[in-house]
Amino acid sequence: MVLLRDSIVYCAGCGAENFYDHGALKAGGQLSACWHCKKPVDLPPRLRIAGSVIMLNHDTKLYPHHTDSSRGYDFAAPVGEVKQHPTKPQLWGLKNLSDEKWVITSADGTVKDVEPQQSLTIANGTRISFGRVEGEIRA
Repeated sequence: MVLLRDSIVYCAGCGAENFYDHGALKAGGQLSACWHCKKPVDLPPRLRIAGSVIMLNHDTKLYPHHTDSSRGYDFAAPVGEVKQHPTKPQLWGLKNLSDEKWVITSADGTVKDVEPQQSLTIANGTRISFGRVEGEIRA
C-alpha cells in the first residue's frame, strides 16, 4: 500500500487521484486517461530511490522509510517535503526536514550541501544523497 501511496498522480483537469503505472510507460505506452474526467494525466517530477518511485506532487512528503531502508514503514515525522518557492511560484523544491544534511549533484555535475531546513530546486537529473541511500529526480 505504501508503494501505491507514493504513486499518486493528480489530474490537472479535475484534481482526481490517479496512479503512476511504470510498467505501462516502460512498455512504450503512456499513462491512462484520468478515470474521472477522461483527460490526459501529466506526470509530475518523480524521485527514484532504491528502485522505488515517489511522485513529487504539491503535497508530497518523504518519510524515514524512503531514505533509510532500516526504518520499515516509518511515518512518524517527514524528512522532506515538496514546497513552492515563496516569491517565484513557478519554482518547486524539496525541503530538507531531517536533522542531517543532504548532498546534491546537479545534472551539470555541481555538488552542493542542502542543510536542514534548506531546499533544493526540483530539476531533472539532480541526484540526492540522503546519507544511507541516493535518489535521482526525473522530470
